Amino acid sequence: MRMNDFRREYPEGVAGLMLTRRLDEAKQKGNARYLLSGGGPPPSPRRPPPSFSGGARDLAALHLARLSRWQAGMSTPNQATALSYTLTGLDAHPVRVEVDSGRGLPCFRIVGLVETAVRESHVRVRAALRHLGIDTNEWVITVNLAPAYLRKSGSVFDVAIAVGTLGALGKIKPEGLAGTVLLGELSMTGELRPVRGVLPSLLAARNQGLARAIVAPQN
Repeated sequence: MRMNDFRREYPEGVAGLMLTRRLDEAKQKGNARYLLSGGGPPPSPRRPPPSFSGGARDLAALHLARLSRWQAGMSTPNQATALSYTLTGLDAHPVRVEVDSGRGLPCFRIVGLVETAVRESHVRVRAALRHLGIDTNEWVITVNLAPAYLRKSGSVFDVAIAVGTLGALGKIKPEGLAGTVLLGELSMTGELRPVRGVLPSLLAARNQGLARAIVAPQN
């Protein structure tokens, strides 16, 4: 094609030629209207919004319910302290069971120089509370048995940990735990079971001016 013929057929120059070719290609694909409006390649077809099955709707409702409970629980007390005793030989020493609760991934930690039976206490406590209708699956619960330099062993702290957890979750008033000695093991259903070493612990508590204790009936 001569230059003069090219200019007569495509007065807009090379840009006009490129646009003409794009229009021809678009006509073959059925997208000429979109190109004439100045757009680039045609947009991909819009996908319909996802439809939720019954199980997905139930899961979404569960998350919304948890979110509302989380917002409602922001004002609940998150710390409580209960009192128990541990034996070192024949001597009983007071132990402060400090419980802290917060929102987050479910976790139940027990610290404070504890042996295996004490670490396993969280399994019994969570099962007992769940049997009573109290769910701890939305909480991060940390239990500190103080003082940390005393070695703690046995299941004697189960009741103190459970009651302290109730106070930290706002189920009972934390101040109501003051002056009460808690000694006992919990079953998976929340039943109070006897433990060893209750008598020296109660004698030590009486010598320290404490007059109230919760123990198993067999003790």
